[in-house]
Parts: sequence; structure tokens; C-alpha cells
Amino acid sequence: MKFIGLIFAALVSFSTFAAGTHECGSLDSIGNLMGNTKSFGTSIKTAYVSTEEPAAAPDHLLVFVYDNEMGYSCTAVSMDDQGSGFGSVNMKTIKQAAYSSKKGVLLTVDVSIPDFTGMGKSTVQTLKIRVNQATGKVTLE
Repeated sequence: MKFIGLIFAALVSFSTFAAGTHECGSLDSIGNLMGNTKSFGTSIKTAYVSTEEPAAAPDHLLVFVYDNEMGYSCTAVSMDDQGSGFGSVNMKTIKQAAYSSKKGVLLTVDVSIPDFTGMGKSTVQTLKIRVNQATGKVTLE
């Protein structure tokens, strides 16, 4: 019976993961910057930020899309669209995976999803982030 409970807990924690995007708000602060930024071309910059709280999930990825006319837009990528953070963001893994003139740049990055079931083991997921430079829109695939 314990084994079935463990499998159920693992499936629930894995299946409930759904990253989300939202406005940067207070995350766009130099005080949150973890020192890791990376540029893709001249119009996209990513930054790894941490709010330090909650301790298990404080980390987010910010995506800045620069526009000569409007300045820039900032979109936060978090564990959900409500702003819950990841356990960590591995900036060493962020890369441009593809480019489409219609859709924009596809970035991939590994993030750590904390285990909230009490099992004590986080999981690593690879996010696919689409950045459309023409519209400034950031979406997840």
C-alpha cells in the first residue's frame, strides 16, 4: 500500500507542474538579480532572479524583449502564472534551440521543480520558451 501511495505522490507532483508567464512586477529589481544574464541577438536578454522566499521555490527567469520604439517589455517565467518560483534555474543550460521568422526565437532552459509532497527530491524539467521579437510576446510551448 505504501508503494501505491509513493507512486501516486510522484505522479501528482509531476503532473501538477505547469510553468506560467506573467508580468515581471517587483521581480524586475537589481536586488533580485543572481548575477546570471544572457543575451540572444540584440533584442532578447534573460536574467535569473531569486526572491529568497519561499525558501523551496524562490527563483524565476526574466525575459526582456527590446524594441527601438517602445523601450522593452519584461515577462517573468515562473512555476505557475501566479508567480510561484522554481527551486532553481540552471542558466548554464539556457540556449537558443530554434528560430522562425513567423514565431520568433525558441529558448530552452532547465529548471528545478521542488518536491512539495515531502518525498524530498526535486525534479528537473526543460522549459521551452518562445520569444516573438516582433510582438514582444513570451509564451511557453
